Amino acid sequence: MTPLVAFDLAWSFELLTRGLRLLRARCVAGLRVDRARAAALVGGSLVEATALSPYLGYALTARLVKEAQATGRAFRDVVRAHALVPDTALRRLLAPGALTAPARVDAGLKRRIRSAPGYKELLSRGPGVQ
Repeated sequence: MTPLVAFDLAWSFELLTRGLRLLRARCVAGLRVDRARAAALVGGSLVEATALSPYLGYALTARLVKEAQATGRAFRDVVRAHALVPDTALRRLLAPGALTAPARVDAGLKRRIRSAPGYKELLSRGPGVQ
């Protein structure tokens, strides 16, 4: 049976190679990235909330996501409106590279955010979108 298995394995590799060549030629070749559209899609997405959850806590992050959904604003704009995270830190935390790579939580930044008046004021409001 070894010769039959070897033949079938070689034939499978040949079929896979042909399929990948067709995929490249007919589907992938010529594709271009529309960076402006990609940035707009990421900016309007709520996926950025996961990057701030370690700093803001789950409950507050969830409230901010609900507020962003209810108002139709971008998540980062909601965070800026409440002055929860300094602008430079927000840009660093929400940079595409930071969103796609494993990173350690900056303990100093976490302490500064949680001691900010805006953070404490939002927590004192209780649950719900406000």
